[in-house]
Amino acid sequence: MKNLLSKYAWQTGLVLLVVNMLATASIFWLGIGIGVVFISCAAGAFAYFLHSLLKSRDKHEEIGLRMEHLAYHDALTGLPNRRLFEDRLNLALVRAKRSGQIAAVMFLDLDRFKMVNDSLGHACGDELIRITGERLQSCLREGDTVYRQGGDEFTLLLENISKPADVRLVAGRIHAAMDIPYSLNGLEHHITASVGISLYPTDGETLDELIKHADKAMYGAKKRGRNNFQFFASGLDTLMTYKHELETALRLALDNGELEMHYQPQYALSNKRIIGVEAMIHWNRAGKQFSSNEWLAVAEETGLIISIGEWALQTACLKAKQWQAVGFQPLKLSIGLSVAQFKKENLVERISEILAEVGLDAKYLELDLAEGISMLSVQSVGEKLRLLKQLGLRIAMDDVCAGIFSGSSSQQVPMDTIKLDSSLIRNLPEDLENQTLAVAIIEMAERLHLNLIAKGVESQEQLAHLYKLRCKEVQGELLSGPLMDSDFEHLMQQQAG
Repeated sequence: MKNLLSKYAWQTGLVLLVVNMLATASIFWLGIGIGVVFISCAAGAFAYFLHSLLKSRDKHEEIGLRMEHLAYHDALTGLPNRRLFEDRLNLALVRAKRSGQIAAVMFLDLDRFKMVNDSLGHACGDELIRITGERLQSCLREGDTVYRQGGDEFTLLLENISKPADVRLVAGRIHAAMDIPYSLNGLEHHITASVGISLYPTDGETLDELIKHADKAMYGAKKRGRNNFQFFASGLDTLMTYKHELETALRLALDNGELEMHYQPQYALSNKRIIGVEAMIHWNRAGKQFSSNEWLAVAEETGLIISIGEWALQTACLKAKQWQAVGFQPLKLSIGLSVAQFKKENLVERISEILAEVGLDAKYLELDLAEGISMLSVQSVGEKLRLLKQLGLRIAMDDVCAGIFSGSSSQQVPMDTIKLDSSLIRNLPEDLENQTLAVAIIEMAERLHLNLIAKGVESQEQLAHLYKLRCKEVQGELLSGPLMDSDFEHLMQQQAG
């Protein structure tokens, strides 16, 4: 045994030397090396051990490199992550300061991503994020970089900018790329993005300032209707403060009785008689009227639209029943239903309860679905609408929703009314493109045996042209704007008299 140990002592010493050299890879190889030497009793076995040791070292280094990559890159998209972005932005600012050139930070947020993720599932949401990362990379110049911040947010770093117009060109390419429909679950989906831009050094000289100001500019883009880009301006600080104050005030509006319902008549085009009414929420605070464009987005973002929408439904249904009770002609009552309301599990039960509480027959109620509902799956929409139809009420959709869902059978997605949007009415009869679209929608309604109403009628020329197009119902400022309940009652009395 002594001779055996002496014979292979040099091998043990060599292995210890090798193991010591490889210690940076992993200390545990030392124990394995010694164990193998004492077990191995042939030079061939030692050679095999040494080969395995070197191979394992290489594999370990490869794993180390992969782990380092994952620490600085997003696993889903492969893009650099926030940690690497901050490192590179700091270096970019140093270079920009030395060269005297501009650097730009672009903050991009997908519009209504949560709705897509919730309705189509997280797998589709991940695919949407991955494709967006690829599209953003295709829009950049050489030397620019796109990073994934997390969720549906991306940050872009642009260097060597000579003038802000260069950044505007990149932003334009981004929106052109986002205009291409996404194929998710075998269907095409249109996804938009809001982009905020801050510039070094005018909008900030530090990493924190530039990110904060790009983020504020992005919210400014959402405030302006989403699907656009905005450069940071000092006035955005005022805008963000206003938005916060608006949210706080809106939370108190219901309790303080500041919300009220207004009613816009809907007319039969053949005889100009009122045959329906659309109920609309108005916010009247200390004598100031807020348009829905100002507060509706805030209500949707915060979830306040659910409680506000339920209050509106109950108030309008009660008013419709009261009008019937005093002898007015029963009218179809149309009221908007937001995406958040539609997705509530107890929607059908709650509507049924409200109708029972106020005593209104469901056949007089028409739910006007928000355009965003077209983003939900056909199956989920169809299931919910069939349950609502069982109550006996009516379903109205705008032309976008109707166009998407009309590809499904009416059994799958039931509907009663298509709304011809005011954007198609506005330039009639001169706008031949809009006229073609309007004709197609009217023909679709006739083919599906659906009612159709044209909204936003503002001129006699539009009214006459809609009559030629065989449109049967109209609504708009030409005939009457939204009225307080007392004014609407006076209008109904005039028609009855």
